Amino acid sequence: TDVTGKYLYVSEIGYMAAYSINASTGALTPLAAPNLTGTYGGACNNLHLDATGTYLYCAPGPYSSGIRIYSIDPSTGALAMVTELDYQGATDIGVTFNSKYAYVTNREDQTISLYTDNASTGILTSMASNPTLYSQGEPYAIAIDPGDQLAYVVNEAAGLEIMTINTDGTLSYSS
Repeated sequence: TDVTGKYLYVSEIGYMAAYSINASTGALTPLAAPNLTGTYGGACNNLHLDATGTYLYCAPGPYSSGIRIYSIDPSTGALAMVTELDYQGATDIGVTFNSKYAYVTNREDQTISLYTDNASTGILTSMASNPTLYSQGEPYAIAIDPGDQLAYVVNEAAGLEIMTINTDGTLSYSS
């Protein structure tokens, strides 16, 4: 859901649907133009909002390409394509709660790519230390703690790994 709790976004095979949420009953109503299909609207493996609730990030999965970034119209909930990062095989994206950094997991090449996040445009910029080789196996999913100090990485080969988010946005293994 978006940060206001007014809209819900669901990724399905081949499209993404958007709904408004009735605050009293919780009932869902499809938005007037709920589906994004085709090149920019294919299914997302994982969806994440930025801290402002203005942008929705879509990681399409291990056999697709590109992290898609959508802006959210606050009055209608409609999504508009902002950009697509040329990133093959992204399985998840984690965005810090202060919207300063973003981390993209790639199971196929065993990396976590590092980005700075421009909160006013939603655009992600690759960091100089990009990518970080993830030596613990195949990183599949990532979650950021609300204090922006830790990244929890689920890896298909070895379970859960906790990484520290350094002040410069880089990641290091927790002891």
